[in-house]
Amino acid sequence: MARRRLSSALGQLLGAALGWTLLLAPGAALAGCGGGQTRGHPLDSSWSDEDGSELQAFQKEWKGVKPTRLANVAVGVVDNNMLVGRALGGSNDWFFRHAIEGRPVITGTVVVGIGGGELFALDAETGDKLWIREGIGRLRGAGDDGTTTLVSLESLTGTRSIVLAVDRSGQVVRQLYLEAVVGTPLVTDAVAFLPWNDNTVVIFDLIEGAEAARVVSSSPVSHAFSVGTELYFGEQQAVRFDEDIVEARRDGGSIVNLPSRHLPDLPRWHLPGSIPLPATATRHDSVRYYARPDGSAIDRYAGSYFRIVLGLAAPDGKTQWVHSGKHNYIAGWAGEETLALCDVAGTIRWLDMTTGAVVHTEQLFESVRGCAIQSESAPKHKAQNSPTMEDQLAEAIAIRDRQLEPVQQELLHELASRPTERATSALIRLASDPDRSGPPHRLRHEAAELLSRRRRGLNAMLHALSHQRGMRPSRLPLGSIARALQRSVVTEAAPLLAAELNDPTWPKADLVAVAKALEALARPAERQQLVVFLARLGCDPAMLDASMPIARTLGRLGAAAVVKRVAIDSCDDETMSAMLRAAAPEPVYPTPR
Repeated sequence: MARRRLSSALGQLLGAALGWTLLLAPGAALAGCGGGQTRGHPLDSSWSDEDGSELQAFQKEWKGVKPTRLANVAVGVVDNNMLVGRALGGSNDWFFRHAIEGRPVITGTVVVGIGGGELFALDAETGDKLWIREGIGRLRGAGDDGTTTLVSLESLTGTRSIVLAVDRSGQVVRQLYLEAVVGTPLVTDAVAFLPWNDNTVVIFDLIEGAEAARVVSSSPVSHAFSVGTELYFGEQQAVRFDEDIVEARRDGGSIVNLPSRHLPDLPRWHLPGSIPLPATATRHDSVRYYARPDGSAIDRYAGSYFRIVLGLAAPDGKTQWVHSGKHNYIAGWAGEETLALCDVAGTIRWLDMTTGAVVHTEQLFESVRGCAIQSESAPKHKAQNSPTMEDQLAEAIAIRDRQLEPVQQELLHELASRPTERATSALIRLASDPDRSGPPHRLRHEAAELLSRRRRGLNAMLHALSHQRGMRPSRLPLGSIARALQRSVVTEAAPLLAAELNDPTWPKADLVAVAKALEALARPAERQQLVVFLARLGCDPAMLDASMPIARTLGRLGAAAVVKRVAIDSCDDETMSAMLRAAAPEPVYPTPR
């Protein structure tokens, strides 16, 4: 179709409405009259385009998404009466005092907000007021194409939607009042894409004030958004607006899915666009996915879990990196090469999407309770060296924060699945006795159990044993190490384990594990340490579980007479004496003929 630019048609549309004031009353129609007001019901509920011919005709004449500039900016909600903003990569901080009753939306170069009976738009980079109008409702979403700001509001009754197209002067170009749910809209070159009642997107000509076509989808499409010149509709998945879009009504089209990956609390990519977001961040803002489609696929994406962020990759959602922040993240933006994040302390941090390295950091001048951010790339993106994956996992697991434990448990098993020596060393650190810098007890216990079942990367255990002398013994998970070395029959461990056998500071459970490991691994060179242990603790009923394996080991090593002497000379307990003698009977040699 021959498209007329919006600016050239404003005179015809607005007419006598140049001084028109918007009033959004709860449950009432839009007040005022004049240009831009759409009469009747613009979205005909009886519409039908079964073969998709109307949609295809629109696509043939449509010129596509007009590229618009996206401001590199973050905006935070300080309290019910103030927003703070920062033009990222520059020195321009701003604040805006106004009643705040919902999450501000950044779109293009504009910030849209609502509160105190007023709807307002700000220049995203300077905080300067572009326009402010009377309005009551809840902000669902907004779009901007550099000329027009398209706003979707929910009425206070929750049963109707108000859609406004407003130019830079604050003049209403088009207004719709609908008995339908309109989600997060998008506008480009005077064409509005309105997610309508969950599975439909109405394409609306703002100049003509008429519907041009509809997209029908078998999956929810409550968000309309663009990446570069590509247009998408979706929620938990997205469908690209291309030559196959007609098939979306039949489970087809160019579907963009996040690779399948289980994470605790079932994070989502987008909440339904019908839900107005409160000014204060919710759990979803901290537990969610960030993704940037590339054509009909997503190669890299990220999942946040409060202050832990995972870099994930197709096709199976495999973890590529793990980032641990100091505070909970409450907003983010997946850019071309970086993931921009905003935390409750007002820190803006960019992570390299490939490595997870922090490439740049900036600071809002206030802590925030809610945040919005838009950043296609980091202001300064220098290659950084990242810790190894094992160290990244260990750092995240070691954070003491109860709300993190579900994802920490997932990461702990991921660490244990890695066969490297570095992963073993990390497990040893995590399983060690706490000094307020390690993980909570439940995770520490599970790390010890995973360590005891380990079959690869065992040289790290030998290294830990050989270098632990002089350390506080209870720091080392000796019992888990002993069980792992026993299972894999690592005979080189025998002298190292035997050297710990007579250290009185080890807990009983660890000594029992060492004794059982030595039963399988000890050689004649370790016999002296075994004799010392038996003479010292062999008759103590409390140490029965350790004494019996040591007695059997000495019998195997040809020292049954030593066991018998201890049993007879040192044991006052007849039961212990009998058990020791039975554990290591002296060999019976055949009588010579």
